[in-house]
Amino acid sequence: MVLLVVKRSETQQFLYEIPADTAVGEVIQRVVTINNLRQKIQRLKEGGEDLTDIQTDTQQDSDDAGSACASEQLEALQRTLAAADLLQHKDQAEKKVALTEDMLEEAVEDIRHAVAEAYPDGLASDNPFMRVLDGTEDLTGTSHDGENLDASEAELWFASKKLPLESKLSQHVGRNEKTKVVVKLQRAGYGPPPREPAVDEETQKAMLAYYYKKQEDQKRLAADDTMYYDSAWANPRSLKNQFSGIGDVRLS
Repeated sequence: MVLLVVKRSETQQFLYEIPADTAVGEVIQRVVTINNLRQKIQRLKEGGEDLTDIQTDTQQDSDDAGSACASEQLEALQRTLAAADLLQHKDQAEKKVALTEDMLEEAVEDIRHAVAEAYPDGLASDNPFMRVLDGTEDLTGTSHDGENLDASEAELWFASKKLPLESKLSQHVGRNEKTKVVVKLQRAGYGPPPREPAVDEETQKAMLAYYYKKQEDQKRLAADDTMYYDSAWANPRSLKNQFSGIGDVRLS
């Protein structure tokens, strides 16, 4: 299985494994599905926090058993949302955790079950949270506009080249099933995506720290050189003064 580091931006990336002989068109369909599920979970996490905050406010003055039970179920919903968000987080790529359609779809279903437990009477179908959960929300003109992709309008780029849909992935990344490559996923018609930096962020930080330390060391050496020139033993006339009996006589 080839390990793809799929990037839409520096803050939107994930790992995905797929056989090297898979057609690029199918690769795009698979990674678009992962992308859209990740975005859905992010919106559910965002909307779920608002949902539980509102419900908690309405229960603050009530101490009956029913409200206590609902409170526990709301906490369970929050934990489920947090777990799903952690599953899809971009840090999973750094932890070398490859995502699958099944694991993300299962996370969405866990959220659906948690919502049903917290709201046994159900939520209105036009509730913003339910629109996200049911996939009926309209993102046009919102801050989330453009997050979802349509596989028929998406492109996959590797080494600054757009991969033809009819070609095999192996034609571009090789047949080694243990290969790890960075690919860019984007909407069609936007031209080549930005090039990858020559070094990753962690390496860049290490390099900056190294050069800073080197610069500080050079400053200390320069200071030591100055002290050397001010030392009596470095005075070229020191030996002559010694024989003349002048020693360390200084004029005030």
